Amino acid sequence: MVRPALAAALLSLLPSLASAQAHADRRELAVDRHELRDDVRDVMRFDRLLARYDDAMARRSRHALRAVEDDVQRALEREVREARNEAARARAEAYRSGREVAYDRRDGRREGDDRRDLRDDRRDLRDDRWDLRRVESVRAEFSSLRGRMDRLAVERKRALVVQLTRMARAEFHEDRGELREDRGELREDRAEQRDVRWR
Repeated sequence: MVRPALAAALLSLLPSLASAQAHADRRELAVDRHELRDDVRDVMRFDRLLARYDDAMARRSRHALRAVEDDVQRALEREVREARNEAARARAEAYRSGREVAYDRRDGRREGDDRRDLRDDRRDLRDDRWDLRRVESVRAEFSSLRGRMDRLAVERKRALVVQLTRMARAEFHEDRGELREDRGELREDRAEQRDVRWR
């Protein structure tokens, strides 16, 4: 008698679990959209900084170069904070996906979609950690050159701003792909939720 009651109780939880997963996916989509807007702003910011840096170089204005350097340094600090936050979110997302696979395995359910999500989330975590290391490296090098106005230092700082611009564009394209991926996961979870309701 206990077993049928336990089975009924577990089955009653399935819709709420599927609903919770769909809610988590919607939350991830909102974060993705926010990150995409930030990416657009970052690309525009670094494009403007590069244009200002080129203008200051062409005018040979040490004062203007220092002002742009200050702005680049602030932008780098902001990028490091963002990269740390993104890596933390990716770590939490990979953890959640790992738990979903474990639940599926324990409950004897099909785990294909969740395993793919886990693989994607682990890849995202690896990419976000790599991005963090890159931006920290650029920040460290730029900081070491700040205030130097010899030709080699000025050219190297410009190259670092160009690198930041390229990184911002690459991040925009990556996040756009992540948004598409998360939309697909939400569709899968909604379909799973409908299937659970009809059981």
